[in-house]
Amino acid sequence: MLKHESINNTLFVETANQYMDFILKFLNEYSGDTFESLTSSEVGTDGLIRLFERLFELGVKGKILEGEMLPSDLEDIAMLAKMERLTASFEGEALCSLLDEALNGRIKLCLYDNLPLGKIYDLPEQFDHFENIAGLDLTINELAALANMAPRSVRNDLLSAPKGKVYKSESGNQLVDVAFCQEWLKSRKDYKPTKNLSGMSGLHNEYVNVPVATDGTMFSSMCEYKRGGYTIGEKGDEIKVHSFEEALHYLTSMPHAKWRRPNSVGNYGLVSAVEWRRVKRSEVI
Repeated sequence: MLKHESINNTLFVETANQYMDFILKFLNEYSGDTFESLTSSEVGTDGLIRLFERLFELGVKGKILEGEMLPSDLEDIAMLAKMERLTASFEGEALCSLLDEALNGRIKLCLYDNLPLGKIYDLPEQFDHFENIAGLDLTINELAALANMAPRSVRNDLLSAPKGKVYKSESGNQLVDVAFCQEWLKSRKDYKPTKNLSGMSGLHNEYVNVPVATDGTMFSSMCEYKRGGYTIGEKGDEIKVHSFEEALHYLTSMPHAKWRRPNSVGNYGLVSAVEWRRVKRSEVI
């Protein structure tokens, strides 16, 4: 299974070119003698690349921003993922399948949390009927795509799940209760919790989005060292910044927010975000 850390712009470009070459091969062969053959470089793949970028930000990284989705995105990635599964023409990892699974899983989690995705993206038809069409319980593949794990590993881990949390649907698909998925994902070190950054313009003076660690503590001014500054980032690759605003900016832009904060005896330990929470600025500064 494609790992989150292997996904980058180079992979987006390579995958877009593979899809376009595949489509143009048939177009060129069956269009007749009067049709002048086209190449992917002539047609361009910018639209596909931007599609991959948008859905990676939302599905895998959990970043919600207004205007970052088009009406056809859900349908397009589902179609591309189906092509990917049905043909052996695509080399390397299954990018579109992972993006499709992660996107569907993320949407289910967001709708369960009552996030108004249709309003945020101004796409009511794409989201208002999602629950009725698909239901909100996640498939094993969706859970695996969000957790950055192989489906087999997820199944093995879920063997110890409470009775009824993992079940088979009427169609025979194995599903996992969405509420249980939420809690289960919080214990996965590679899961990127949802960051709802929508609607902050005009509210930024009063409200702020902050990461929350597994023990329920939020990133706040309490994380500042006595000599000043905040330490954020992956262990072994941490940086120190001087202000709360600068630290929060870096945490927001990180795929998975990590920071150091004092424990009950004052020792600064590294913690990771399991969720993001919108709070009044006065609560954290």
